[in-house]
Amino acid sequence: MVQTPVRAERSVGQQTADAASKEAETPSLPYQLSCTVLTPSGTLIARGQAIPRKRDHLAEAYSVRLTEIEPSGVLEAMVYSDQHDIVLRAEGVPELTLRIDHIIGSPQQREFFCHRR
Repeated sequence: MVQTPVRAERSVGQQTADAASKEAETPSLPYQLSCTVLTPSGTLIARGQAIPRKRDHLAEAYSVRLTEIEPSGVLEAMVYSDQHDIVLRAEGVPELTLRIDHIIGSPQQREFFCHRR
């Protein structure tokens, strides 16, 4: 019976270590960066601005939000055709494979919230 709490402590400690590891793997942007957006096969589809996630979002879930995407509408088309994966390239940030999670805003001020794949 004494072993049960020890196992529970290990699993809690293990969960904490796993969460810390996942958070370390998900880079957060220090400031707004110009970026390019590619398909997983490497085709350039857009340019935009990558912005640090909002403070009220979970650190392990959201890494960036994209704004000012040119050409306009390209990412919406990908989401509507069930192609949510994109690759983000920005100076000083390792290439990231992201999944577009949700889109908010008017057509003129769209924000694409993405999380690490």
